[in-house]
Amino acid sequence: AVSLEMEDGPAVLGVTRDITGRKLAEASSAKLTAIVEATSDFVGISDMQGRLSYLNRGGRKMMGIPPDEDISSTCMDDYHPGQVMDMIRSDAIPTALRDGSWSGETTLRTRDGREIPVSQVILAHRGKKGEPEFFSTIVRDISERKHHEAELVYLANHHPLTGLPNRVKLTQILMEV
Repeated sequence: AVSLEMEDGPAVLGVTRDITGRKLAEASSAKLTAIVEATSDFVGISDMQGRLSYLNRGGRKMMGIPPDEDISSTCMDDYHPGQVMDMIRSDAIPTALRDGSWSGETTLRTRDGREIPVSQVILAHRGKKGEPEFFSTIVRDISERKHHEAELVYLANHHPLTGLPNRVKLTQILMEV
């Protein structure tokens, strides 16, 4: 603001800028961040070389990583068993780069070595010039579903009271011999 002397007394000259759009965008961004941090799913962001730059609270809990630990020196290889990373490199990433996204079932490896079956989506994000800039992923633990599927397969092939193979299973075993 600039003070001025006018004929009828002092005046102030000022410039204002409407920042409503910026404030609305900031509020929207804060809501999105709150949603991503509240989900129990693993949500991560990596650069094109696979180095992580972000991992939400749910992902840190799933992997056994403390909330305040710096993850910038970790990469996708640190979160998946070797054979899964091979598939991600050979199939998932090329598909995400070509189509924008890939989804499928993979496995995460936690800090303590446990393997968790997951449903995973990998997204390739492009800049204004169309060049790939980074990847994001959303991963959901499907351990409980896999456990129930295994129970159903067992029940379909074994007598419910004795636990012995039923006719379907015996026939399958005999066909394999």
